[in-house]
Amino acid sequence: MATTQCRGKAASIAKEAAAAAQAGMATAREKLPRPIARTELNGVLATDCVMQFGEYKGRSLGSLPSGYLGYLASNLRYRDGAKQECAQLAEGVLQLRRDYRASQVHLKYRIIHAVDRSLKRSSAGNALAEIDRQNVSDPALVYGSLLRRCCRHKSLEEGRRVHKHIAENNLMVNRYLGNLVVHMYAQCGKFLDAKAVFDSIASKNDRTYAIMIAACVREGRPLQALELWGEMEERGIVADKFIVTSLVAACTKLQALEEGRRLHEHLIITGFRTDIPLETALLQMYAKCGSLDDAKRVFEGMEIKDLFAWSSIIAAYARAGRGEMAVVLYRRMIAEGVEPNVVTFACALGGCASVAGLADGRAIHQRILASKVPQDDVLQDSLLNMYLKCDEMVEARKVFEGMKARNVRSYTAMISAYVQAGEHAEALELFSRMSKVEAIEPNAYTFATILGAVEGLGNLEKGRKVHRHLASRGFDTNVVVQNALVTMYGKCGSPVEARKVFDSMTARNVISWTSMIAAYAQHGNPQEALNLFKRMDVEPSGVSFSSALNACALLGALDEGREIHHRVVEANLASPQMETSLLSMYARCGSLDDARRVFNRMKTRDAFSCNAMIAAFTQHGRKKQALRIYRKMEQEGIPADGITFVSVLVACSHTSLVADCRDFLQSLVMDHGVVPLVEHYLCMVDVLGRSGRLGDAEELVETMPYQADAVAWMTLLSGCKRHGDLDRGERAARKVFELAPAETLPYVFLSNMYAAAKRFDDARRVRKEMEERGVTRPVAVSYIEIDNELHMFTSGGRDEQQEGHDGRTMERVRSLLVELLEPMKQAGYVPDTREVYLEQQGVTSEEEKQRSLCFHSERLAIAYGLIAAKDPDDSRPLRVVNSHRVCSGCHSAIKLLSDITEKRIFVRDGSRFHHFEKGACSCGDHW
Repeated sequence: MATTQCRGKAASIAKEAAAAAQAGMATAREKLPRPIARTELNGVLATDCVMQFGEYKGRSLGSLPSGYLGYLASNLRYRDGAKQECAQLAEGVLQLRRDYRASQVHLKYRIIHAVDRSLKRSSAGNALAEIDRQNVSDPALVYGSLLRRCCRHKSLEEGRRVHKHIAENNLMVNRYLGNLVVHMYAQCGKFLDAKAVFDSIASKNDRTYAIMIAACVREGRPLQALELWGEMEERGIVADKFIVTSLVAACTKLQALEEGRRLHEHLIITGFRTDIPLETALLQMYAKCGSLDDAKRVFEGMEIKDLFAWSSIIAAYARAGRGEMAVVLYRRMIAEGVEPNVVTFACALGGCASVAGLADGRAIHQRILASKVPQDDVLQDSLLNMYLKCDEMVEARKVFEGMKARNVRSYTAMISAYVQAGEHAEALELFSRMSKVEAIEPNAYTFATILGAVEGLGNLEKGRKVHRHLASRGFDTNVVVQNALVTMYGKCGSPVEARKVFDSMTARNVISWTSMIAAYAQHGNPQEALNLFKRMDVEPSGVSFSSALNACALLGALDEGREIHHRVVEANLASPQMETSLLSMYARCGSLDDARRVFNRMKTRDAFSCNAMIAAFTQHGRKKQALRIYRKMEQEGIPADGITFVSVLVACSHTSLVADCRDFLQSLVMDHGVVPLVEHYLCMVDVLGRSGRLGDAEELVETMPYQADAVAWMTLLSGCKRHGDLDRGERAARKVFELAPAETLPYVFLSNMYAAAKRFDDARRVRKEMEERGVTRPVAVSYIEIDNELHMFTSGGRDEQQEGHDGRTMERVRSLLVELLEPMKQAGYVPDTREVYLEQQGVTSEEEKQRSLCFHSERLAIAYGLIAAKDPDDSRPLRVVNSHRVCSGCHSAIKLLSDITEKRIFVRDGSRFHHFEKGACSCGDHW
């Protein structure tokens, strides 16, 4: 009802405006004499014309026939003796026309006023109807006002009505109205309609292009804006200030540096007069395009540098990571007497954050406090970010606690800083306070960050709880959160749950794939990691390739690793980190030559790459080469770290060089000033155990300046087993049972030691303890790669355990091993059956025990490699990866097999590489 009344009032206003004029005109027409017809004009005297003119004087010109008096006056010019009358008549006509125009303008504005009120309250339809009813000689002014008001009120439907009305009256040829129609559609968000009208305008001017170019920039079509600029130049239309400002914005959005420079050059050549806003826009354009030198040149060329210009140039350097220059400019601004505002302070703090400029950051903080500038959220976040980037956690926490209103951004920043600093428990406490105490809802990035804290703690249950929390908020479909979940489950040792999240993702990116591949590679399923890598439907990143290379290394898949190496080269992803991953992969796959080749070709070597090469030589039993790399590090000034020293000590321990180990350990303290770590002492325990000095080894475990853990006692137990020291071995095993009750090896080692000493009751008792505690020994698995395909074998030789191999193939494998047993015995092989009691229960005869030893997983893999070899003369070695430490019986057997079959056999077990060739092993029987 109210709407109807408003519309009625709006319409009545327009009717009143027209009615007043019409009433006056009708009255005038009733009293006026009949005008002299044009056909009668030639016979009328001038005095008669003047007399008739007097009848019209003071009356509305609208009552006369169109152009009548003008025609009359023009004819009187040629009448003899009528000059005075003609002049009198002409002056009167002009005055009447002026009065008429004034009345028309008044009428237009009365209508416009009604239309404006109508647009605010209802519709322009009534106003347009009034325009139709009035005989307005020049309606462009009315239409223009209507269109401008449609723009202000974003009234698209009313604008369409006006456009239609203009078109029906054939007024779209009027460029002024055409420009306004384009502007109306652009302001109402109808870009395509605006462009259609723009294209229909035949005679475009600079105003037409200004409107359309601004619309292109506003609607995210900067390329079209630049294309229109080119069209302008072809037509010879000069860009004005508004067009240039829009074009600068287009170049900024596109980061089109060359186009921006061309525009700037055009301004200089044409002598275009720039002002502060345009110069600042040019400055920002150059900064966004990455050309700080050009931005600085524009800035220095500004006659007047206002606060906005200073803030823009400081922000440009801060965003580009040139924090030092940002701070220098900030100081210069202060020196020139320009007082900073909130934005300037935030930009300067960003510069300090990018270079960890703590001293300057503190100085800016003090100035903020002294200046009484209102500290809004942006400024407080900038202060917090600056202290966090400077690793000043105490000051950051003070700023955080001093915030008037902490928000999700500040909490997320603080939690992220704690995660990066390794303070995962503190991060979790802050997350709990955020959601429970302050009731601030976490966002996707908060959840992704806190999952990093859970990952750092390795707390699977906590991770599941956070997962439930974020799922209840609907964040379990966010790709950032899903990636964090996959990583968390993978790092917490649950690849199955990681795969569930991965499979539920509707849109996976490279991080998703890489996280899942890494989860499999890190938790005992490298084969699935490689399978997943091959299925990637996005371009792998450097981290993806590194994870795949790690999987190849775990499997010993040399051919797969070489293919990945080729793809890395094609993708141009070579870097010191990638080269180190390649080096490590080749070394762990048994190709020391390829590893050395990668190392020698590296343009830049650091501690990581040198450590990888030293470890490679150490694993392959090449102590001299390992020490040579260490000395080369010293010569090239590459600082050694704890890992370097551990690798060198391991090299010495594997060759049982007690004196070398002791000298090197002393050198750490005396020559390098390094405090020995627990790993260094364990290397010394290992070398003492290998050399049979078990008493010294036990004493070192008990007296070293670190609490002996399960690894230390396990290292001692390994030496006791090697040398048959049962008493000391029992003590070491009991210590491991206490410290690592779920560890399998101490039970196996102790039970085997009892069996070797023929103390079968004790062996049975240890096995029973193992079963009662739920400790199970993983089945030994070996892999061999044949023709770029991996084949897996498990100990025992039973067909149902050999994945991917049928019974016929396994029968051939077993037959070959049994067949080779006789020539091996002739070559001096004596099977060590003392430990078979625990490995093969139910096997009683000596012959059966000897045969059972043949079917350990590494021997099955070697036999399959001999059978599968297509070319008997192929000189390539057989490469086997074994999940367990190779037993003494298999070690002796494989040495003889390498001699009998004339094949090189490379075996990587749980601790090192064994290069078997011509009846000898590279480890020198120290493993």
